[in-house]
Amino acid sequence: MHKDWKDINYSNYYKELTENRKTILGYALVTQGIDLSQLPNSFFSSFKYFESQKSNKSDMKLEKVHIVDILGTSYNDYSSDEGIIYSFMRLKRIEDYVKHNQFTYLKLSRLLKSSPAHPSLYVQLTKNKDGKYFIDGQGNHRVIMYKMLMLCEIHKLKYDYENLSELMSSEKNRYIPKELKKYWIYALVRNGQ
Repeated sequence: MHKDWKDINYSNYYKELTENRKTILGYALVTQGIDLSQLPNSFFSSFKYFESQKSNKSDMKLEKVHIVDILGTSYNDYSSDEGIIYSFMRLKRIEDYVKHNQFTYLKLSRLLKSSPAHPSLYVQLTKNKDGKYFIDGQGNHRVIMYKMLMLCEIHKLKYDYENLSELMSSEKNRYIPKELKKYWIYALVRNGQ
């Protein structure tokens, strides 16, 4: 079931989806090789809401985390059971990222893999007991855009997302294709309770 970009919409959100905003977001996807008349099914995988663990005062440690292991956010505005495409569309400053050519693998990987100017700018994650992560502080824009870039690449490579998703999240026989191994970040991680 592929959806058409013109049928995608959201409501009840403080940032109105104007035609201009939708055109800019559509352009961002087209530049990544997406046919707007047939959006990939992977765009409709959920980006879950998790209760924040920021009050958990455990020490945060710098970790290398694969983007496939980040399943959601503690910021309700950016979670979506309908699909990560809606999280992407709701990003407050997404137009600026697109207009300034920041929605590229190279630009985002530099932001997410290098030491920021100030430690508070690291993406902040909480690690659940199942070994999966969610954004719990800084980093919603960067991580959601990076995850969308990975999903665009999965589509361009013509991988079957349903099977690949299962293989990439398997604990026993985890498999991440070599083309997708590059989608990791450095983040400050706390253990969830």
